[in-house]
Amino acid sequence: ANGQLVLANTSTSVVVTSPLPAGTSNYGQPVSFTATVTANGAANPSGVGSVTFKDTTTSVTLATVNLPVGSSQASYTTTAAQTLSVANHTITATYSGTATTYAANTFAPGSVGSVNEVVSKAVTSSAVNSSLPAGSYFGQSVTFTAVVTAASGGTPTTAGATMTFQDNGGPLAGTVVLKGT
Repeated sequence: ANGQLVLANTSTSVVVTSPLPAGTSNYGQPVSFTATVTANGAANPSGVGSVTFKDTTTSVTLATVNLPVGSSQASYTTTAAQTLSVANHTITATYSGTATTYAANTFAPGSVGSVNEVVSKAVTSSAVNSSLPAGSYFGQSVTFTAVVTAASGGTPTTAGATMTFQDNGGPLAGTVVLKGT
């Protein structure tokens, strides 16, 4: 997302960004967030403190990342175990700096920034495979398998979805409930 919100504390502020267009992603797609900690009117807190990324929509802490030495940015990318659900998510980054003074600068902890991430269902495409690709004769048993894939990145949410197999516009065997994630 290119949208960002900056909330300032007495001496630091945090900006959170997501590189995806307009803060949108598809279900199952990894999403990266970057928090930039800036000291107001002082040197940046390079390598001092950490940033905690949290999904306030689900109240789940995603990760705590130490600011690397030489940088005032902390980044986090969601994992398969932390896939964001299909919903509107507010991701916050909280700077847990230190009230200790470094080079005459105090980096106040508690500064928070947030970004909105809209997770949509993945656009899907499907293909049908036949157990007899060369054709069959009347009365012969044929098994059809539907393969649903995400057309635009992410993971299709097929569990509980339905599909109807048709022949010349008419249903072959009614609606089938799909298995999967």
